[in-house]
Amino acid sequence: MSKYGFSFSWKRALGLSAAKQRFARQTRIPTIKSGLEKKGG
Repeated sequence: MSKYGFSFSWKRALGLSAAKQRFARQTRIPTIKSGLEKKGG
């Protein structure tokens, strides 16, 4: 549990989350497990 409702994410700080989202939107290929399961059926 984090203090004051703030949590630090090194992935977000480095911009990895945004980069993965951009890649997924451009290629129409989900990059997260739940997205792959949904698309795969």
